[in-house]
Order: sequence, then structure tokens, then C-alpha cells
Amino acid sequence: MEVGLTDLEVEAINSVRVEATEAFKSGDYERFLTFFTDDAVWMPEGEPPVVGKEAWREWGEFFAESNRPVFVTESQEVVAAGNWGFDRFTLTLVAESKETGESFEGSLQGLWILRRQDDGSWKIARYIWNSN
Repeated sequence: MEVGLTDLEVEAINSVRVEATEAFKSGDYERFLTFFTDDAVWMPEGEPPVVGKEAWREWGEFFAESNRPVFVTESQEVVAAGNWGFDRFTLTLVAESKETGESFEGSLQGLWILRRQDDGSWKIARYIWNSN
């Protein structure tokens, strides 16, 4: 469901989710981080917030160095009001440990709060998730 958005805005917000997800899966953290504001805050389940791009780089690289992640995201709701919006989505994850070869699966729900930039693009300012 999209509320208060033009088709172009929905497409722009959806492309942030799709392209950021692809960058993370491929291990391209520099590209992944371009989808986030400099003051972005990640709020992983059961952990303290990860504040700023450098802190995320360390957190995300640790995960990907240990695992081969494969996941799919699906938007459930896109809403925007003025320069703020959100994308509520589900994520299905399958990851294999590089060390042991064991795999694990997970299903989560997430919320990306996006802020429109001066150039009209959207960037993620907050990322909140938990397991289903």
C-alpha cells in the first residue's frame, strides 16, 4: 500500500530497498552505505543501536566476513509525508557460515525511515528490524 506518494516516489523508495539490499548481499559496503544518511541509526534486534556509517561498516563487514548471506526483501507498505517516509518490509534470509559450512534461515520484519535529500533522492535515516 502506498499513501500520499506519486508513482515516481514509490519507485524511488522501492529502488533504495532493492539496490541497497543487492549492494549488501554482494559485499559492496561502500555502495551500500551510499543509501544511508551520514547520521543513520541501525537498531538491530537484541543489540544496542549502531550509530553512523563507520560503526555500521564494522558491524556489517563482521557479519559478511563470517557468512554468505542470501536474502529477499518484499515491501509491505510505503508511506511518505513531506520529506520523510518509510518502507515497512519483510526479509527472508538464508546464510551459510564460511567457517563451518552450516546454514541458517531467518525471517524478519523491518522498517526503513527515509529522508528526502536536497537533490530529491531518498536516503535511509533509520533502520529497525526484528525476527518474526
